[in-house]
Amino acid sequence: MKNYRERLEKYQNNEMTDAEATIFEKELQDATALFDYLLEHEELEDFPPTSDSAFKEDKQVKQKIRQRLYRVTAIITIVVLLIIGGSSYLIPKLLDAYYYNPLENQKLDENGDFRKLQPSKMELYQRVYQQVALEQDRFVNTSITKIGPATYEVHQMNFNDFKGNPSINTYVINKGKVASIQAETNVNPSLIYHQHLVLPDYLVDHEKDTSPGTLKSKIEKLPESSWLKLKLPFPKPLTWDNLQQFISEHPEVTFYTATLKGFDNLGVRLDYENNYTDTLSGFNIPKYDSVFIEQLEKDYPQLISPTGTIRPSMTEDDVKSFLISNFTYLLNHPEDNFVQYTAGIFHQKQDYQNALTSLKNDELEFSHIEVALPKSIYSTFVTLDNFHYVTLEDLAIFSMYQTD
Repeated sequence: MKNYRERLEKYQNNEMTDAEATIFEKELQDATALFDYLLEHEELEDFPPTSDSAFKEDKQVKQKIRQRLYRVTAIITIVVLLIIGGSSYLIPKLLDAYYYNPLENQKLDENGDFRKLQPSKMELYQRVYQQVALEQDRFVNTSITKIGPATYEVHQMNFNDFKGNPSINTYVINKGKVASIQAETNVNPSLIYHQHLVLPDYLVDHEKDTSPGTLKSKIEKLPESSWLKLKLPFPKPLTWDNLQQFISEHPEVTFYTATLKGFDNLGVRLDYENNYTDTLSGFNIPKYDSVFIEQLEKDYPQLISPTGTIRPSMTEDDVKSFLISNFTYLLNHPEDNFVQYTAGIFHQKQDYQNALTSLKNDELEFSHIEVALPKSIYSTFVTLDNFHYVTLEDLAIFSMYQTD
């Protein structure tokens, strides 16, 4: 390099001979050509990139940043949508699982005709309950529709034996509580007017039953076609055999219920002629899944009556088996008690236990009956020999069941 600088100074100062100058100029030309070649064809690390490559590289960096932002935004959006979608699906499921679900255990036909193969726990409990709890009209069926998260609309149908028509109560259960109650529909009002919440009981004493204000005198003023619904206590409880005989001796009287000794509203509903409830919807126990029915009968023999009644011709052992199965089921499934949600009258577990103990240890006896009869036989049927007092529960100008 030093020799090159000395020669360059000599060349610039004209100190070279012509021959030396010619050779040096030739070397300079060769060096210039080589440098131009390198600039054109080689990438030199010691030189900065051209403006085009810098722009291209900057563009690539920005493009990668945008792509990453797009990916992050897409991931966040998907996560948010999954959270919202999952919440809208999972939260209702969690609410249904946490709060009282009256549809639990219900199974429908897979063919889509909505026939029940198995009732829900609540439906089955209601059916069993109202077979032995006599304060309400005879149970027909329960229809349940889910209308929202942990929200259900319940239609309960009962049948009034005396009036011969069904009635429907509608309840909305929201998160385990009754949100609204719709009054009964299709209910004919009673012809009885009274100012008391509880109907008065009249003593059956014919020597004293002569004043104009007595029940007997009021009944005598009714049209001859009138029918009466009465609740009557026996002077002494009757065994099942004696009750069967009493019923057979009065074919003109319709017997609705018989109350167990020691209880106000626990007993049996009695089957009778012209019992039209078997033609109403809901009595579809025979259509339930055979496996379900067999298991139910195995656990609780004679538990279910399709019409909610028992035949007066049944033996005492069969009636006891029916009652024991019913009370045992009610004791074993208190969590399915829907009556508490409807603000209705319901019995305590102790009542069922007391009834069960009495059935297993004592003779089957009944203290009250509920009947319907025509006015014409009131005086001969409601006597002091048969009953101590009488309660008039309902009244009709004529009977829908009377054909002659």
